Amino acid sequence: MTWPSAEPLTTGDLRLEPLRVADAEEMAGVLADESLYRFTGGSAPSLSRLRARYRSQVRGASSDGTQGWLNWVVRVAPDRAAGFVQATLEDHGPVRVASLGWVVGPAWQGRGIATRAAGAVLGWLASRGVAEFRAYIHPDNAASRRVAAKLGLRPTALVLDGEVRWVSGPHTPG
Repeated sequence: MTWPSAEPLTTGDLRLEPLRVADAEEMAGVLADESLYRFTGGSAPSLSRLRARYRSQVRGASSDGTQGWLNWVVRVAPDRAAGFVQATLEDHGPVRVASLGWVVGPAWQGRGIATRAAGAVLGWLASRGVAEFRAYIHPDNAASRRVAAKLGLRPTALVLDGEVRWVSGPHTPG
């Protein structure tokens, strides 16, 4: 399976840079606030754990090749990391599907950063043949629900691991 590679993206005052292992140190600070894990569970990653995660993610695909992994660090002027956007790609028959995720550090929340950054990724992926977009959002996560709605996704009846599947595109079962 051939998956696209993340490319630098710009939208307004935001820059989205493809993830590098070297980003772990700066991102550990962005991801340190425990409030970020209220809806997803877990806790803030240690620097060593984050480096290991990034080493895996920058490979760009699962070991069996059935998923493509794209990750961007979201940067605001003057070159400060504010969060990330990720997309997991899969082919479902003739339809390429992207599951999107976004996290913005508490210091940057409420400024539309997640919507603009995830929107830039969605547009970039759509221009590369992705036909359906998904996001899995905890029902109590009002901020992520607003982002998904602004991206044109809508909730479905499907709940996986306590999260509602939101979808956009022609192939939207569940």
